[in-house]
Amino acid sequence: MLPLLPWLATPIVLLAALRRQGFLRAWGILFAILIAVDAWCAGALAPFPSTSRWAMLTGVAFVIVGDFRYFLVVEASRRRRRGKGLLLALGLAFVIPLASQALRMSPWGPRDLRAVYLAYEVAFVALLLAYGALLGRASTRFERRLLGFELAQYGAWATVDALLLATKQPVLHVVRVVPNVLYYVAFVPFALASVEARDEA
Repeated sequence: MLPLLPWLATPIVLLAALRRQGFLRAWGILFAILIAVDAWCAGALAPFPSTSRWAMLTGVAFVIVGDFRYFLVVEASRRRRRGKGLLLALGLAFVIPLASQALRMSPWGPRDLRAVYLAYEVAFVALLLAYGALLGRASTRFERRLLGFELAQYGAWATVDALLLATKQPVLHVVRVVPNVLYYVAFVPFALASVEARDEA
């Protein structure tokens, strides 16, 4: 799937972004390009071996980018002062990566990479639920739709990885393509298509 499907989707996402104005146009263009680069670095045409230190560092960086894009667009929708929303989104994007790294370095942290993925995904679902609770009743339909999308994506990843750990069934790697498509292809156009609902309670 990587990088072909995200690359095929990129022109469509860019066109959707160009139909927007201001922040959403810049947000859509930026993250359409970054996710295409992410797909390149994580896919069959990656510029370095998958076991190299560069692959690990870029993988972590793009996980943070993927989480940051969600928090950034939600914080922007809440009409905070631009700098405050940016800093909050950036801080939230680093919470789980830093906690995950601390867990991996601890004596009781998971060593199996699939278990590391699962711990990250479960922790991020918890963060999303806490964030949604903080948004509370003041949240708009736009924000609720994006939260639901993120919960579906991370919940699907966590479910598949838990089943992979429990059963070791190779077919589950095919099933894991579904949340991967949500992440690499669907999120940015979904957010752009949902923007009309952002002012609705």
